[in-house]
Amino acid sequence: PAIKVILASASDIFGDWVFFLRTRNTSGLDEFERPLWFFCVVSSVLGGLTLVSIIMERFPVFVNNHNKYKENCLNVARTLLGLEMFVEDIPQLILTVMVMNAKAGGVWTPVSVFNATTSAFNF
Repeated sequence: PAIKVILASASDIFGDWVFFLRTRNTSGLDEFERPLWFFCVVSSVLGGLTLVSIIMERFPVFVNNHNKYKENCLNVARTLLGLEMFVEDIPQLILTVMVMNAKAGGVWTPVSVFNATTSAFNF
């Protein structure tokens, strides 16, 4: 399932950034620009953490290393990734709904559907 996790995480990051870039500098949506950017950065950091944790758990160089520091790092990474839904996915989904209501009166674009789908996929 490592490939599945990497693809899901990459899709989520891609969806977040594309949605941000499509709504950036749109009149009437200025109040959403910074929160969207913030959660794009959070999504990217957590995606990087996902990749690092998969590498540390799967690659032979790291698997054979039973260092206590490595185990502590993996435990912290697992905890943060377990909270990803609450820290990044749910706020991103709420922001998407708010932007669509403010921008188009509730009419969803293909980019917003993709962003909401990739965020909700992690639930």
